[in-house]
Amino acid sequence: MRPRAIAVVAVCAGMLGAGCGGAAERPVKLLDSPAARAGAVAQGREILPVAARVDVITGVRSVVAVTIGPEVDTKQPVVVKLDDGRSPPALLRRIEITPEVDIGSWAPPAGVWRVLGPADVQREGAAVVWVLAVDLPPDGLGQGLWVNGKRWELNWAASPEMLAAQHPELRWESPVKPEARASPMLAKLVEPDRLSPARRWRYRLAMDGLRSLTGREASIVDATSAGTAFEDPLLESLAEETDARWAAALANLRLTNPDVARRLAARLALVVEFTGALGRRDGSAIHAPAWVADQDDLERLVSDLLDPNLPAKRRAARASAWLEAQAPGVGWVVDDARAGDAVSGASLSTVGIANLTEVSTLGWVALDRASQAPGMTPVGAAAARAFTLPGERAATAAAYAEAQHKLTFHAGSWKSAGTVMSGRLGVMPPGLTIGPLLPDWTMADWAGASKRPMVVEAEWATAAMLFKGPPPVGTAAGARGSADGPALSGWTLYIECRRPVGGVEGPQEFIRVWLGPTGRSRLVVRAGPEDAEGTSPGVHVVREAGRWALRFDIPGSCIEPDGTLRLGLERGDARGVHSAWPRRMLPWQSEPGRLAIDTGAWSGISAERE
Repeated sequence: MRPRAIAVVAVCAGMLGAGCGGAAERPVKLLDSPAARAGAVAQGREILPVAARVDVITGVRSVVAVTIGPEVDTKQPVVVKLDDGRSPPALLRRIEITPEVDIGSWAPPAGVWRVLGPADVQREGAAVVWVLAVDLPPDGLGQGLWVNGKRWELNWAASPEMLAAQHPELRWESPVKPEARASPMLAKLVEPDRLSPARRWRYRLAMDGLRSLTGREASIVDATSAGTAFEDPLLESLAEETDARWAAALANLRLTNPDVARRLAARLALVVEFTGALGRRDGSAIHAPAWVADQDDLERLVSDLLDPNLPAKRRAARASAWLEAQAPGVGWVVDDARAGDAVSGASLSTVGIANLTEVSTLGWVALDRASQAPGMTPVGAAAARAFTLPGERAATAAAYAEAQHKLTFHAGSWKSAGTVMSGRLGVMPPGLTIGPLLPDWTMADWAGASKRPMVVEAEWATAAMLFKGPPPVGTAAGARGSADGPALSGWTLYIECRRPVGGVEGPQEFIRVWLGPTGRSRLVVRAGPEDAEGTSPGVHVVREAGRWALRFDIPGSCIEPDGTLRLGLERGDARGVHSAWPRRMLPWQSEPGRLAIDTGAWSGISAERE
């Protein structure tokens, strides 16, 4: 998988009873959730739970997000008592979560989690939440907890271990197919979830159905135990409790409504198989998670499934309603002009449709200009496949707005609208403006099918211009080719890449220019800011404070006989972020899509085809 990055991570704390931010672009707010806002504000020496209800799993160490009063001496031990007077061990600590830049993450980055000691200083830019960890005895079932004179009402739930012992008929199975679980690519894509105490439950659900929680020898998590997934025992306890909450919620649902429980587990750990043009270059499939990323939504769901005031039928109804609210499909444009049809000269476009349900259905794409009914093709359950669409005849040259055509993606009864640039873009003086280059799809953005605008950071923006003749004033100067180089077309591509002044430590930057049909490129050129003049024929690089740019003299062999130039661009910047034009790429895509450009429009003459 090609390196890419997500600049900001949404750090999830739903497992603390506080919910979490769902969008990676907004600041981390650990306590900003419906559950958190229901909590009281501690006064004096009070230590109060952030959430309105405190769920505890019998036999599992409880780690509760708390708010503390101004008179609490956090350096002193906290004395807690059960209703029967026993004082279980307790520890008051801060957990710090720092957003991170993660290379190659389809899922949101895990963030850097650290338990702070009394003398530790919070890192700049990190979020911190106070937690109270309590080793509740298994025989304390049903009791409340007294903390600094205030009684907490506890919602006790049976552990997965207890449920497995009491109900041998329970099946702790992964909803993901064995061949997908064996995929190294899937393991890489879900790694951020494995490394997050807040999200490890989903990794375990996908990989073994949370079976790993039912065979522990000790009922109480040993905070000093070796071999825990997280080096810090408190973080391991936090992850263990989150795992157990979801395991208990799903197990109880299985006992009352096995079908709903099966469907819910399948959607929570959904893995989609990308085949054909959406998979690897050799045609083999890619398995990638397509999980719901809204952590607030997930926290509300598990909280309802553990709600003691909801009868079993209402819990099943809540799970069913959640399933009904999930989008059953995704449609997106992969490549606007991957090739020209040999007979008609029309550009062929590639689009993708993903069926996110557990039932195979028919998929098709309807174009607004189509003269005949679209063909229907089966799309398997939890699968994505590519569709080829015919474009306009090669003689068509248009502006951006005129080249766009509306289309509708269909998967069974689900549908979604989109646009494809199936016509050739006419490039006329002073030139064709290209850009912006957009970062690769993330799981959340892809599942949203571009419903929210993509914002490009100005200091990392990339733009380009295609023109004919001498370069505009202020662009890189240099000779136009060489005696030994390829015959030039007279067309120039100028690309400007911004970067912050002062530099950023990271991978070496590059631009990659793809010319010709997808999969059968006529030329691929790669250049970076450190390349010397003449490193690649016809490429000239200039470096200035806050930007670098290159000018590429396009060989005549890259332009098709009818004047069509098929062009795609990639950039890898010093942060590790990968971006592309004309379409965003899936992280495993080997090359970008193409746009068909009519070079004959410059002089007003476009080649006609019979």
